[in-house]
Amino acid sequence: MMNPLFAIFLACAVCLSSSAAEEKRLVVGKISAELIFASATPGDVGEALSEPRAKLLATQEAFKGLSFRHLGRDQQQLYRSYVNWLAPLGASKQILIEFDTLGVGKDEVRLTLKLWQNDKVILKTDIELKPGKPLIIQGPAWKGGRVLVVIDLLELKE
Repeated sequence: MMNPLFAIFLACAVCLSSSAAEEKRLVVGKISAELIFASATPGDVGEALSEPRAKLLATQEAFKGLSFRHLGRDQQQLYRSYVNWLAPLGASKQILIEFDTLGVGKDEVRLTLKLWQNDKVILKTDIELKPGKPLIIQGPAWKGGRVLVVIDLLELKE
């Protein structure tokens, strides 16, 4: 006869290993969001932007001649079956980004994106992201410039 405590331990171990395996199947990649302040005059808002990111933005027609400053960044695992959230300003709820995964292909992921500002959805759209091809969204006007939201698919799992 099996010891009841051992049976409970064995059942818990099986549950834990299956939930870890299940989580691996649910994770489809890693995603990040960066908030950037773009303005005609360099300011002291935020921090200096990384050179590769600044070069990427400077090559875009809509942003020529602008200065860029880093405001915040967040990255999370991207789940297939759950609502995903990014909070690039940390604990602040001023800007939040919500994602629902619509589908995963060989080299892209399709998502419904919602951009939240102060508890209101200001943008809802379906997007397709590929690693190495960031999506740049012109966000709200702020302090004489504009907030840009750059969404990157950092990793896509098969």
